[in-house]
Amino acid sequence: MSAKNLDTHNRWRNKTVAFRVSPEENKQITLDILNGKEQGHKRNAVLLNAGAVLYIAKKADTFAGGVKLAGEIIDSGAAMKKLEQFVKLTN
Repeated sequence: MSAKNLDTHNRWRNKTVAFRVSPEENKQITLDILNGKEQGHKRNAVLLNAGAVLYIAKKADTFAGGVKLAGEIIDSGAAMKKLEQFVKLTN
């Protein structure tokens, strides 16, 4: 623990780093995940978030099951299809 990470009340604070991407970059990242081009940490972050939602919504019995289901939904093309439907309805 570094003194640089202590606040004015001597409590430790984790430093955060903000990553800034343009709307165009964010769109491409999303499309790459849904098209299967992105198989790394960005996809993993999406799977964790979607898996938690699926578990909380009782669509999966466990968190791990929610993560697995999220991957299946993306890999089947269902997530991309839903995005395309959303774009069509909102434009």
